[in-house]
Amino acid sequence: MKHIYHLNHLYLLKVTEERISMINFRPSGWFSEEETNLLKTVILLREKAIAFCEEERGVLTHSYGKPYKIPVISHEPWKKKPIPIPKSILPQFIELVRKRIRPGLYEQSKSSYNRPLFFVAKPNGKLRIVNDLQDLNEVTINN
Repeated sequence: MKHIYHLNHLYLLKVTEERISMINFRPSGWFSEEETNLLKTVILLREKAIAFCEEERGVLTHSYGKPYKIPVISHEPWKKKPIPIPKSILPQFIELVRKRIRPGLYEQSKSSYNRPLFFVAKPNGKLRIVNDLQDLNEVTINN
């Protein structure tokens, strides 16, 4: 990553020339050269909104809007037994959870609810976390 210094502050640039060259902006002729350069400029100006990998992903701050509240019918909170994690994938599971804690996607909670999760193998052999939201779907008010 490139570093720039501005008014005694160090900034790390996520969007580098190398990363820009990896972006497929269009099939040939889709955008004009001027439009492509404009897109590159916007990406550079808004680099905090761009994630090139899971570790760079984050969450929106409350200054952009309040958290969304899902309307539900009256119900009792549920506590479901977790689905056992096979020992053979436990190290991958721990790493997946840590990767989601670092940018704030997962956080500690003392909620009256929990939800089971399970895994499916992606074509590349890595695991994908699947959250079981069937109970939430049962009580959600469709609007």
